[in-house]
Order: sequence, then structure tokens, then C-alpha cells
Amino acid sequence: MTLHCARRLWLVIVLAVTGLGGLQGVASDRAIRKAEARLAEMEVLFEELQSDPARAIPPEVLREARGLIVLREKRAGLIVGGRSGTGFALVKRDGRWSWPAFVRATEGSLGLQAGYQKATLVHVLMTDAAVGAFQTNRFRFGVGLRVTSGPRTMGDDAKTGAVGADVLVYASTGGVFGGVAVEGGNLGADDDLNEAYYGKTAEALLFGAPPSASASPPEGAGRFRAWLEKQTRGTPDK
Repeated sequence: MTLHCARRLWLVIVLAVTGLGGLQGVASDRAIRKAEARLAEMEVLFEELQSDPARAIPPEVLREARGLIVLREKRAGLIVGGRSGTGFALVKRDGRWSWPAFVRATEGSLGLQAGYQKATLVHVLMTDAAVGAFQTNRFRFGVGLRVTSGPRTMGDDAKTGAVGADVLVYASTGGVFGGVAVEGGNLGADDDLNEAYYGKTAEALLFGAPPSASASPPEGAGRFRAWLEKQTRGTPDK
């Protein structure tokens, strides 16, 4: 091979590698924008639920909670599974909420009943068993865990049905479990988004070494966690 041909071959290789890096950069930017958009959408939906006194999660419940799973389920038929369900999960560590990790409902999951187009669903994990089931990928809605509708207050009468429950369910729709059949299906991490947005998996975000006090999360994640901490203290924004 002549020196001229070798140089041309080297130039082709460099351009190919540079182009591949550029494509990867574009894909990464798209994933980050997708993550930000999903987090912003879920934040708005959760805030709307919390602004409705008839459906809001009481601060007392949030203070006792060990974790949260927030999902947006979309109807695709008369009775459908949660294959289009997306959202995020958080756990509480040392009294503070983690950064939200992206998750998605898979298989059957939460079936929206006829007449409901969409529903915002918040699963409040009240026990170590519920958190452990999620951590070990054994979190199956209505299977092996005690699930009930969440109380609107934490008075003695409201606590009756919630005592001993592993998971309390709050929803943006009415009826038992917000018109949602809590049976079948499970939940999984959306680690393509987690890796793009945080550079970490859901496992590392929720159950790995907690971030230092000086660690700066992405803007959307930091904003949501600060809002949730206020909700937990019972001092929401006016």
C-alpha cells in the first residue's frame, strides 16, 4: 500500500469514527430530552392530583412512606394492560427522597376499565416488603402484596382500611383504585433513560450509595424532589 493510499484509508477511518461519535451524541441528546419531557409531564400530573383535596395524598402518608411509584396509564382498548404505562419511582433514605428513577409498566399491569382513557396512579410503598419486591423485580401489582385505596386523612377512621397495607393507591380517576383493576403485570426499570439522564441505572439511583449533599442532580429531577419534600412536610407552594 502506498503512503498516499494509507493516508486516505486513515482519513476514512477517522471520519467514520467521528461520524459515529456524532450520531451517538445526537441519540444521547434525544434521550435526555425525552427523559426531561417525561419527568416534566409526570410532575405536572402529580401536582394536579395533589392540588385536588378529594384525591391528594396526605402529608402524614408521605412521611410514613418508604417509596413512591408514579405512573401514567393510557387506554388502548376496552380493557387493556399497562404496556403504555410510564413514570418514575423514588425511595426514602435517611428521611429524604431519592432522585426519581424512570420506570415502565410491562405485561398486563394495571388494566384501565372501560370508560377511562387515562389515569395518573401513585403507588405509595408503605412497607419494606413493598420496597424489597420492587428492588428485586418482584413487584407485581396485586400479587403477593396487600394493596388498598389510600386514605384521604390519617384519622383513626381513615386508618382502618390502610393498616397493614403494603401499598396505598391514589389515582386521578374516581372509584375503587380509581377505576383500575390492580391485578397481573409487573414493573421494570427504564434504564435506557436512566443511563442517558443520570449516567446510572435505577438500581444505583434508588439503592446504591446515596448522593452527597453537594451532588447536583439534573434540573428537572432536583426540582421535583424539592417539591416532593415540601409535600411531605405539609408545606406545599402557594
